[in-house]
Amino acid sequence: MRPPRPTERLPHRRRAVRPLAATAAIGLLAVTGVAQAGGSSPAADQADRPHLLIQAHRGYSEVYPENTLAAMRAAFDAGADRVEGDLALTADGHVVYMHDRTVDRTTDGSGRVASMTLDEIQALDAGSWKDPRFAGEPVPTLGEALDLAEGRGELNLELKTNALTLLQIVDLVEATLAVIDEHDARDRVVVSSFDMRALQMVEERDPEVRILVIDWSSGGTGSGVEVAIARGWYGAALNRQYMTEEQVRRAAEAGLFTHAGAGRGAPLDTWVSWGLQGVSNDDPAMLHAWLTELDYRPDDP
Repeated sequence: MRPPRPTERLPHRRRAVRPLAATAAIGLLAVTGVAQAGGSSPAADQADRPHLLIQAHRGYSEVYPENTLAAMRAAFDAGADRVEGDLALTADGHVVYMHDRTVDRTTDGSGRVASMTLDEIQALDAGSWKDPRFAGEPVPTLGEALDLAEGRGELNLELKTNALTLLQIVDLVEATLAVIDEHDARDRVVVSSFDMRALQMVEERDPEVRILVIDWSSGGTGSGVEVAIARGWYGAALNRQYMTEEQVRRAAEAGLFTHAGAGRGAPLDTWVSWGLQGVSNDDPAMLHAWLTELDYRPDDP
């Protein structure tokens, strides 16, 4: 699998640089006016089409139990460049993968992550709820995920801060950065959140970590994209229901990486003509097949 595109090192920041191929493709689409929903442009020079990044949302969560090593491994095997997952902090200070504040939905246990030790959480079955064949799949730590991802691709580490106090957010940020540092993994992770406070804490404590703001707005003053531009952050995760052409173009012109959730039938050529550089889905195999059909994976073997 082709590794994600490199980023340009800026003073105290990292920011994605639009590949020249992407710029050429966007310009050609704009000139020809071709932006067919979900289809490829027959007028475009296929060799100049950009290589879109594939993100697997919570791993290959369409088929595998979300936020587990099994889901991450399967996602990379299916062609994902980056695997997104949600981080939480245990009572004894370990960073684990868990979307909810409790373990109830995705394990056979019950209780708040913040009230349980790592040993208690890793004794739970995080696979059977999805399918009996995943029985015994444990809740992984961030360190285990980084070990699995090494040489395979990147991780998007979402800091889940809802229902956390400010001190708990500080603890989560500092523990996450410590694990990243222990694994020398700055070049293969991005840290994301809806929470601007958490992202600013990341920036203050480790300016070299790439920051991806989650922006479910239509842009404008005070939006995540505008904050990311002002602070020199790496990029923004956008919501296809709310994102606008002006917002995506604004981000692209400022050098921000952007991605959005997408599936077959989405107006991908249109989004690419605006400057979108990646797509995310629970099913990375579907994304890989679809983007290959549309010649948006030209660098793949």
